[in-house]
Amino acid sequence: MKYPTIAMRFSDILNLRGLRARDLAEKAKMTEGAISHYVNGNRAPGNKTAKKLADILDCNPLWLMDLSDKMEKEQREEAKKAAEDILKLLDQEDIDMILKLKDSDDEKAKMKLYAMLINKISQL
Repeated sequence: MKYPTIAMRFSDILNLRGLRARDLAEKAKMTEGAISHYVNGNRAPGNKTAKKLADILDCNPLWLMDLSDKMEKEQREEAKKAAEDILKLLDQEDIDMILKLKDSDDEKAKMKLYAMLINKISQL
């Protein structure tokens, strides 16, 4: 399992909302196989897909991607817009790097990651 926390979050939110992977796939107009990859932790959704699924699941897309501890959507529009803007700046490689390093002890790699994120965020 490449993305265990994402798998756990998908499972948790589906259970909380009383949905199955098949239900989410239908609502999102995606294949059940694609949703299954996320639920099983084999893949992480891209930014647009995470936003789309989070909207359907009524949760924070950053939480769904394991980039925030807050599951519920932010109530303030400013916070929502900022999160969306940040997600737009990140590509799949960035997300993979964040997920790989978030629990790592490699401080040098984390500092490089933080610098890259700060650089991207400063583009807002």
